[in-house]
Amino acid sequence: MARTALTLQQALPGAATTQSAPQAIDVANGMSLSVAASVYGAFPRPAAGGRTLLIVTNTVASIKTIILRAGVNPPSFRGPLGDITLNLPASSTVYIPLPDPSRITQADGSFNIDFGAATAGTISAVGLPASFG
Repeated sequence: MARTALTLQQALPGAATTQSAPQAIDVANGMSLSVAASVYGAFPRPAAGGRTLLIVTNTVASIKTIILRAGVNPPSFRGPLGDITLNLPASSTVYIPLPDPSRITQADGSFNIDFGAATAGTISAVGLPASFG
């Protein structure tokens, strides 16, 4: 199955960043987020999916789920811990910081996201700027 690419919106340090239009959730194919090293820079911190925030809106009047798929080793040495499944409250928007990339990174460096049956709504991904702290 070809996953739908999720576009990453980069937040700039010390500046207001306009949120891009969210994308429709693709339950049938799932979604894939690619995080290039150039987005976060290699210095002072390496590229990290852990500096990414998902903004997910569930438009269904019941609880649904989002599944962050376990990665493969290598590079995800914590991938054997399995998928991370989170509840999306009914008719609400949630913010989900991506967990440690050592658990969810795929062989190509992307992150795979799936959704429970009949989930509807939108999703956005925001890359947070690197920190010197």
